[in-house]
Amino acid sequence: MQGALDDELGALSEAFRGDLSDSADRAAREAALGALALMAGGLALSRALGKTALSDEVLRACRNFGQAAVANLGRSINES
Repeated sequence: MQGALDDELGALSEAFRGDLSDSADRAAREAALGALALMAGGLALSRALGKTALSDEVLRACRNFGQAAVANLGRSINES
């Protein structure tokens, strides 16, 4: 099971990072794995909270934080 999860996370991080130069590869992979962890953790926490206002707030916060992180990554890659 761990091997399959490792393979899938690797494939997803490659898909997220897209077609970046080799110099940006490490930062892009880290950002992709961070985004995956944020999505999984946010979803798990939201589900654990049930159908509450806090659950909705957790999902919004994860979405906003993830979008900001990706936007900042794009700026930092373009600056290098």
